[in-house]
Amino acid sequence: MFSDLPIQSAFRLGPFRAGACVVLLLTGSLSASSASAVEPAAKLELKPRDRIVFIGNTFAERLGLFGDFQTLLASRFPDHQFVFRDMGWSADTLELQPRPFQFGDLPEHLADAKADVIFLCYGMNESFAGENGLPRFEHDLRETIDQLRDHKFNGTSAPRLVMVTPIPHERLGGKLPDPAAHNRQLRLYTDAMRKVAAEKKVPLVDLFTSLLPLEEEKGVEPLTFNGIHLTQYGDWATAQIMMDQLGLSAEPVRLEIDAQSAHAAAKGGTVGTVEMTGTTLRFTVARTALPPPPSPATHVHSALAERLPTLVVKNLQPGRYELKTDGHAVGTADAAGWAAGVRFAADPAQAAAEKLRLAEVERDQQFFYRWRAVNGEYIYGRRKEPFGVISFPPEMKKLDEIIGACDHRCWELAKPPAAESFELSRVGE
Repeated sequence: MFSDLPIQSAFRLGPFRAGACVVLLLTGSLSASSASAVEPAAKLELKPRDRIVFIGNTFAERLGLFGDFQTLLASRFPDHQFVFRDMGWSADTLELQPRPFQFGDLPEHLADAKADVIFLCYGMNESFAGENGLPRFEHDLRETIDQLRDHKFNGTSAPRLVMVTPIPHERLGGKLPDPAAHNRQLRLYTDAMRKVAAEKKVPLVDLFTSLLPLEEEKGVEPLTFNGIHLTQYGDWATAQIMMDQLGLSAEPVRLEIDAQSAHAAAKGGTVGTVEMTGTTLRFTVARTALPPPPSPATHVHSALAERLPTLVVKNLQPGRYELKTDGHAVGTADAAGWAAGVRFAADPAQAAAEKLRLAEVERDQQFFYRWRAVNGEYIYGRRKEPFGVISFPPEMKKLDEIIGACDHRCWELAKPPAAESFELSRVGE
């Protein structure tokens, strides 16, 4: 049935073989939270107009499905105009990357993307080989790094690389397997990646170690739907941990206002005019960067909830007060509660971040249509003659224009909004 649809046996970079989670990123230290903590092996410099490519297994492919990491990175550097291209392919390993016949090899596609920065996400699939597979995995990982560095996909310089480890296997119970044995294997592969990263001076994002504390917390949403593949909430949480380890997380907004003196101080933003009229406090806030998009889950891990913006208002008259922005309530507490500090969400800045996230997802989807076209046999395969060579080149050009327009839209949406207006009023009188 498939005799006329041959499969290209491997998608390789010379001796390059696919499989461990390697990524091109800027590394730093994880923020002071329970979700911390691996000292990075190296740092990556991000430059304006960098073209950032994700390659690897299902983890990489699903980054394009939710767009949280791209959103955080773009909004952290709103003037850099990053170009993201997701080339992740489920089930890829360092050694084996099956592709359709005549699809093209990895160097060809990385060169077409003009990759400056590459996220290599492998290791999960290789870990099922257990301890016996470690020597081959380390060999393939070193070879992959060397082969990538031998190329100048952007035409001028070798790509900047970062390795990203697999996530831990989450215990979900029910009919799903006990992850204990697999996590022992994942730890071995994570340690191997750390060793190779140190040898090759490649930044390492250790998701295995940093996500374990999150997975152990009770009463919160799971990060995966089957133990090893992230849900939308899992992607939202993991994106923030990745930014932490890269040293790129924006400072959480913390506002402190004295209702009597109208004195204000802020972190992660600037407080504008403060005005107290009777029992109503009005003020404006300009953020330095967009916050993460709103959580898709109701029950958020405590380490991530701590990142929500916090408002402290001292010297309020006794009573209960409600905080509103754009006419919507975003927080309620009594005077003592506001003096201690109240976290709030669903403000216009988060709405703007969600708009950017949806634009990133749309761009990734359009690129997916271009890169992994369902009718590929007629575009690059054996059925491209005679009509494909006539009709598809202009159609591909049009798709490239659509993707480029999506890039421009993301650049515009990455900029923080103008100052937000807030009103804190006493209620229930």
